[in-house]
Amino acid sequence: MSTENGDADEATPSSVVVREEEGAESRQGTITSARFNLLSTMVGGGSLSLPLAFHQSGNAFMGPLLLILVGLCSELSIRSLLAAANARSPPEHSRKGTASFESVTSDAFGPKARYVSMGLVALICFFATVGYAVLLRDLLEPITDALIPPSPDVSPDDTGKPKLAHNLTMLLVVLLVTPLTTLNNLTALEKVGAASMLSVLTLGACVAYRSAQCNFGAANADIRHSASWEDYMTFVPTSFGQVLDAFPIFISCFMCHYNVIPVHNELRNPTPARVSYLVRSTTWAAMSFYLFIGFAGSMYGNCTPSGTVQGNVLLDFDEDDPLLGVGRLCLAFTVTLAFPMLVIPARDTFLRALSFLRHPPTTPSSNQTQATLDTIHVDSHGSQFRSQSGQVVDPRNIDKDLFEPLLSPEEKQQDEETGTDSTESLVPVSDEVDGGDEMVNVIQMAGVEEAISSRTLRIGSAIVIFWSGAAVACSVKSIDVVWDLLGSSLSIIVGWLIPCGSYIALVSRREGLDDTTPLPLSQKLYNMTAWAIVISFTPLMILCTGNAVYNTFFAP
Repeated sequence: MSTENGDADEATPSSVVVREEEGAESRQGTITSARFNLLSTMVGGGSLSLPLAFHQSGNAFMGPLLLILVGLCSELSIRSLLAAANARSPPEHSRKGTASFESVTSDAFGPKARYVSMGLVALICFFATVGYAVLLRDLLEPITDALIPPSPDVSPDDTGKPKLAHNLTMLLVVLLVTPLTTLNNLTALEKVGAASMLSVLTLGACVAYRSAQCNFGAANADIRHSASWEDYMTFVPTSFGQVLDAFPIFISCFMCHYNVIPVHNELRNPTPARVSYLVRSTTWAAMSFYLFIGFAGSMYGNCTPSGTVQGNVLLDFDEDDPLLGVGRLCLAFTVTLAFPMLVIPARDTFLRALSFLRHPPTTPSSNQTQATLDTIHVDSHGSQFRSQSGQVVDPRNIDKDLFEPLLSPEEKQQDEETGTDSTESLVPVSDEVDGGDEMVNVIQMAGVEEAISSRTLRIGSAIVIFWSGAAVACSVKSIDVVWDLLGSSLSIIVGWLIPCGSYIALVSRREGLDDTTPLPLSQKLYNMTAWAIVISFTPLMILCTGNAVYNTFFAP
């Protein structure tokens, strides 16, 4: 690394060099790994509620149309979020990025928005943990009933609450997977994405096969509600309330925005063309699967006693069905390994917020943040950091490690062996620097990674978050309740309003102030679409939230 005087790889007595191994500093992600990471965040247990959403909104026309529209809006919001992040700090193709969801929000809407966005991301991860715990309990029901046969005198719906035995089985799995939620990062689980997609595809194929047997098999002719499968298809919902019931499920299925920037930080050679291909291929791959399982699963309602499907379509199949048993086990394994992917981001967000509250930063600019990645000089008294441009840098604004990607590279071997922290590189490299003790005190006062480096706090907060979610799940009867509340409010804010609003604040308005270069028509249309999403999704969020609250707490 060159110094200000042009010397290469030589530490002068008046410099402090922030240095990490090339493997940890360079971008390692490929298009394939990035796509699997996003798909594993986006596609999961929520897809099992899509058959219900299709049935409510019209599985032959309005349901697929709404899903496609939501998918297109999701793709645009992801592009908007990345454009806002790049406007804040243009990416270096050779060095991994340092942007984060909350840093983009802070630059767009002010410093207080950082804490709001942190809280929103933590809440989304928490409620997703609740939803996955409910789903895990549903998936394990056949095993629980086989080990602890239910009483023949008690109907599953007599109490209106989940059975104690089912909750205990779920909590046992939660206990077994708890150590994984205390990991420093998700490096050990980076291969789960491909296995997750394979298991979900396997389950989707099982559901489609049983649905085809239901509608075309002669053995099911006596139990079908409609003799012809065309007669069971619906094109539009019977009421506007059904659209409000289905829309949050569509929204939740495309939720991956809090993980988009960390994945982009790791993507190798993040040119606009490669990033565009990544976003487009990821969104359309998920959308294709959703259309498949949504329509196929909704058509199985033709053979259910009620003539419809439940919020978790697997509950409509016999527990002793061997084909669906395989699918249940595959998805249960995937859901179990997905818990760390939800708990760890929530835990780290909480710890980052705690660190900022204890040591409030002084609103760094993108140039200050970038300066911390280069050579940083200390004056003769060891009391100030200065970048190569001579700019004074507050050490508390060195937040690179606080925004570690969800699937980060391996930590330094020295850190693993000795338990030291990467901030220890911020120490004088020569005894000739005066005021060494004062310099160390300044760095210790910065304390940017105090919360995360605390083993006790890290483990304790992870356990509290995980088990709090599991405790809430014990009182939730159906998973569609979680997706309704999550998709109607939090997911719309984090997935659509904040990304498009950040784009308008950081990119669109900046382009509008530049009168020297006229914007092309495509860019004008893009800006108008971002505004349209903000304007249309805001009242829609209010309607869906009110409908979800009514259905959850007041509906008869």
